[in-house]
Amino acid sequence: MEKFWEIKELLPEFEAVTVFDVGANIGMSTAELGAVYPEATVYAFEPIASTFALLQARFGDSPRVKPFQLAMGDVPGSATMSVGPKSLTSKIIETGEGETVTVVRGDDFCEEHGIQQINYLKIDAEGYDLKVCSGFRTMLKENRIDFVQVEAGLNPTNRVHVPLEAFKEYLEPLGYALFRIYDQAGRPFARRCNPLFMSVGMGYANPNPMRGLVGELKRMAKRFDRVEKANNRAGDEMGEIRRSVADLQARLEELLRKSSAQDENET
Repeated sequence: MEKFWEIKELLPEFEAVTVFDVGANIGMSTAELGAVYPEATVYAFEPIASTFALLQARFGDSPRVKPFQLAMGDVPGSATMSVGPKSLTSKIIETGEGETVTVVRGDDFCEEHGIQQINYLKIDAEGYDLKVCSGFRTMLKENRIDFVQVEAGLNPTNRVHVPLEAFKEYLEPLGYALFRIYDQAGRPFARRCNPLFMSVGMGYANPNPMRGLVGELKRMAKRFDRVEKANNRAGDEMGEIRRSVADLQARLEELLRKSSAQDENET
């Protein structure tokens, strides 16, 4: 949930209206995002039948969560997914036994459902993440996706996840930059993480408010300095005026004293 709160803090003008949760499992990320952006509509994709049933049961009464029993990739059709004892590790396999699932391209799904903009695309496909990204190539190329979260490998011994460098090579030419890295895992060496990429165009449209605040503070400091100097100058002038008034008062008192003494002598 950290990533969603950080986006809300750094980009207060950003609103997650349409969210894709690819590899939703039973909806952990869907629930987390809903807690931060309760008005968001989440399209949750989970291809494994037994896991999809749990996803449906969890969000069946929610009008803002739309579950789909689909996998996503770069080529539409069907694929075989392994179904392990832990549903979190289910993944598309080239050979072997498993469950046959339907695969769709993200661009095709968006066109079919009239989706023009995705504010947050979360992908957790156990090594298939880059192919899922490729299925959204048109949306990405046109910068119609604001944030893209994937799962990436961080060292050569990780043969499951696509290396972080591969995502950078794919997404950066399409106009995306690394926003933050979350959920780093592995010991003693970092094995994987969840990098979050942001559309560069959206970044320029939503400048860091802290940078603006710092600028405003600097401007206020300069203004305070000018006022302080002006007040100091005014203070010096007022001091001179007070001294002049006191001198005049003393001179008048002296003149009055002399005048009174002269009157007494004349009488």
